[in-house]
Order: sequence, then C-alpha cells, then structure tokens
Amino acid sequence: AKHYYVVLCLQSCSRGPPLLPCKPKEGMQSVLVGPFAWVPANPDGFNFPEYLENLLEALEVTAPVWGCLDGRKLVPYQACMRGSDWELVSPRFAELFQHQRAAYRLLHGGKNAPKVKPAAKPNLLNAWTTDILPLDDTTVLEERNTFLSISEPLKVPLSGLQTRRPAEYP
Repeated sequence: AKHYYVVLCLQSCSRGPPLLPCKPKEGMQSVLVGPFAWVPANPDGFNFPEYLENLLEALEVTAPVWGCLDGRKLVPYQACMRGSDWELVSPRFAELFQHQRAAYRLLHGGKNAPKVKPAAKPNLLNAWTTDILPLDDTTVLEERNTFLSISEPLKVPLSGLQTRRPAEYP
C-alpha cells in the first residue's frame, strides 16, 4: 500500500447534516432510498468520524476511523482511516453514499448533497489530543519545546528502594 492512512473530507452540507441509514419508524422524518430509510444525523455536536463508522456499520464493515492524525485533532469535517481499509470498502461505500445523496436531495430539496472524498491534505487543529494516550488522573502531561513529557507517579513504595552512593572518580 502506497499510503498508510487516508484522510477523508465531508463537503457540501449546506442544508443540514448528512443522513444516517436506519430502519423506518412511525412518526420519524425519513426518506426511503435504496435498502435503507434515511434520517438526518444529529446537528448538535456532529462528529464526522462517528458518522463514518455508522455508515461502515450499515455496510457490515468494521474498520477504525479516527478524528486525529499524528496526535493532533483533525478539523470536524475530516476523518482518518487506514488506506488499506479504505481501498477495500470504498466501492461499496460509494454506492451506499449515492443513496444518501439522493435521499438528502429529496428531503432538503436542491441539487447539492454531501460528498465524501479523500482530502488533498489533512487540516489539523492547533490543539493536541491526548485521547490516544492511556492516561489516568494522576498522570501529568507537560509540553516541553516540541516534545510531550509524561510524568507518572511511582508505583513502588520508596521504603523498598536501595540507595546507592555516587560513583567516585579520580
């Protein structure tokens, strides 16, 4: 594989969030297109990596999707996944997403609908994320120049440590 990761970008959501596939329920605003009924995703706190995982789940595909790359958060409309996973799923995903686009146009009107495509480059936020580090409440994370220093409390009682004298030099 030429690329280890692919950054995907969500575009053209001018009339609201993209739609999620679901089973039709009584009283729910949904549009039946293809094998699914489609409902709007929650606009409050929309999370593109989560949305992408939900679409992959509808395809019965389990592949990790991240909202960060190299320890830095991606902008809210981008997500990252393994390039090999994307190569395997992209033809089926494209077909499913075409149904979503048709349902979006039916529900909201107009000729534009959301698009998902590989981004030319990742757009990273200035903030670093610690979501990928296994930190607990006692761990201190400190930024020093361009490095992150992780300080963890000692897990061994000090009484059990042997003391050594400094080495003597001539």
